[in-house]
Amino acid sequence: LGSILDKVLAGERISTEDGLTLFNCPDLNALGALASIRRRQLHGNKTFYVINRHINYTNICVNGCLFCAYARKPEEDGSFKLSREDILEKLEKAPIPPVKFTLSAKLLPQAAIKAFTAVEIDHLASAEGITTVEVLKRLKTAGSEMLTGGGAEIFNPEVRAKICPEKLPGKEWLRIHGEAHELGYTTNCTMLYGHVESYADRVDHLDQLRRQQDISGGFNCLIPLPFLT
Repeated sequence: LGSILDKVLAGERISTEDGLTLFNCPDLNALGALASIRRRQLHGNKTFYVINRHINYTNICVNGCLFCAYARKPEEDGSFKLSREDILEKLEKAPIPPVKFTLSAKLLPQAAIKAFTAVEIDHLASAEGITTVEVLKRLKTAGSEMLTGGGAEIFNPEVRAKICPEKLPGKEWLRIHGEAHELGYTTNCTMLYGHVESYADRVDHLDQLRRQQDISGGFNCLIPLPFLT
């Protein structure tokens, strides 16, 4: 890891080849030390976190991703859809901002509303016959400030065809987040790992996120999501 350490100390960007080297390194202490150096370069001794109130207003989904144990079809046992009143009741019981859900509310004006994934933005645009930009503009007018990072999974089209063939392509996911950034949103980004993807797929995924950040600069944080069986 010597050459990578030199880059980190110099504040230089590591390459995708360096990324593969890091994934293949079994020494977690060394990896953690490299990450700590870079974090302190950026933030000193500061640490950042989010107080999040996560509200799932429905588990009904049209995508049918093969890895998902949460989603249900409309008439399937266990499916649910919360009313506006149900959502407001949940907020009243645990008013912890920011609120991550999919409807706007005036109950907590101090909360930052983080609503919808890029996949859902695309679905709404198709359902309404409008562009994804118009959907984002309308949501912003309604009070939304952030997009969630879901739906990214792994960008490699071959992997995507195996695990979530009905979802929009990775390039479209990135495009929608770029549009959101241009409109003043901040967004999260994710990577679902530990299924059928390779280390190379992970590195490519992270590199595409990094290049999108270079262009639009609106990603707030990366959330790695381990696939759990």
